[in-house]
Amino acid sequence: MQTVTLSHNYLNNRNLKYLRNDDSSEDNLTLRLRSVEQKTTLRAENRTYLGRWTVREGVEVNYSDYTNRTLQRLYTDRTQLSDYRTRLTSGSPPRRACAPTGATTRDVWRGCGASCRPGLRSPMR
Repeated sequence: MQTVTLSHNYLNNRNLKYLRNDDSSEDNLTLRLRSVEQKTTLRAENRTYLGRWTVREGVEVNYSDYTNRTLQRLYTDRTQLSDYRTRLTSGSPPRRACAPTGATTRDVWRGCGASCRPGLRSPMR
């Protein structure tokens, strides 16, 4: 008996949070999260029956992709903006990218994971 299976899973996550739930101004935006996770699988299997024995052989191919961009306003002794971006794809090593995207009057910490660099500027868009 031979079977072929194709499956695809997809998750698109979006989240916005505002200071005191006041969305009248972009200055109140405290969190903007965008993430997409998807996986596609193709599997082929051959099943052979030999008396009381069952022999199975097969192959499976997966493609996975995950992206995340999180902008978060951090409140310490001064307001800071954290911009975290991740892209992971199967078949390649995990990568994280950091780069300035624009200018604003606010101080920003833009980083990859725990390593942040002070002094870059970015809007919450």
